[in-house]
Amino acid sequence: MLAGNIVKSTAVRLAAIYIGLFAAAYLVANTIAYQMVMGFLDDRLNANVMERYREISSAYEAKGIAGAIEMIESHGPAIRGEETVYTLRDPSGSSIAGNAELANVPQGFSVQPPGGLLAATSHYKLFRGSLGEYDLTVGISYGDTDHLSGIVMTSFGWATAMIVAVGIPGAALLAYINRKRISTLCRTAHEIGHGELSKRLPVSTRMDDIDVLSTEVNVALARLEASVLAMKQVTTDVAHDLRTPIARTFLVLNDALQLTNTQEIKAGIDLALSELQSIANTFDALLRIAQIEARNRTTNFIYFDLKALALELYEAYEAVAIESGYSLSIIV
Repeated sequence: MLAGNIVKSTAVRLAAIYIGLFAAAYLVANTIAYQMVMGFLDDRLNANVMERYREISSAYEAKGIAGAIEMIESHGPAIRGEETVYTLRDPSGSSIAGNAELANVPQGFSVQPPGGLLAATSHYKLFRGSLGEYDLTVGISYGDTDHLSGIVMTSFGWATAMIVAVGIPGAALLAYINRKRISTLCRTAHEIGHGELSKRLPVSTRMDDIDVLSTEVNVALARLEASVLAMKQVTTDVAHDLRTPIARTFLVLNDALQLTNTQEIKAGIDLALSELQSIANTFDALLRIAQIEARNRTTNFIYFDLKALALELYEAYEAVAIESGYSLSIIV
């Protein structure tokens, strides 16, 4: 029996396909969720930047430039952590308050890449606007957003690894079970091929695809066994049927050898030839039957109307049935 390659087994291939499809679906779902979360966090970051800007703007409207400077300096913890950055410039462009030198920042919202602000390693969301004749730029770090993004990507990596870690052993287990079943089927088929027609392929109670196929093969094997047994019986019957005329022919020829009269010898030979002709006719009939069963001798076949024959038989036996007190009917 040839040994199959476990990598080429159906179970492993199906498991690989399902793992790939599941991972792809998981990737698409996480990508969509990631984009939605990032969009929400970006909007929230914009709102936080505007909140800081409005606080300073409100202080400027209430107390003038001194109020704006006081508000910026009151955000000491945020300034020291550099999570929030400020730059307040006077009309001449000189910085008068803040914790960063934000230059060449466009009006409105913008993003500052890492390295542009002090020793910052993350992006900053910036907003630049006017406070009367002064210029204010406010920025908040993307640190929390980047951290969350890293968590999402890490979780996706671990989830993918878990899918593969569970899928590969599962595929190996399925492949082992299927290879064991197929090995049993091949061993049984090998025994059947060597003449043990009474053997049958094992069928489990699960009735999966292999079991359905095994059931159909077992039905075919049962028919084949019945045909072979019938052929053996026919062979035995033919041997018994031919034994008598052959033995009789042998006796006739043996008796003819003992005779001296020419006429008696001729009569014995004629009788032996008659017996041999009977044997030849028997073999010829068997050959015709075999050819007809194999559909190799259909030249003289014709379509026969069984309905007409059935009606003739009905007419012949109807009167007899009525005379005997029976009722005979026919449906054609």
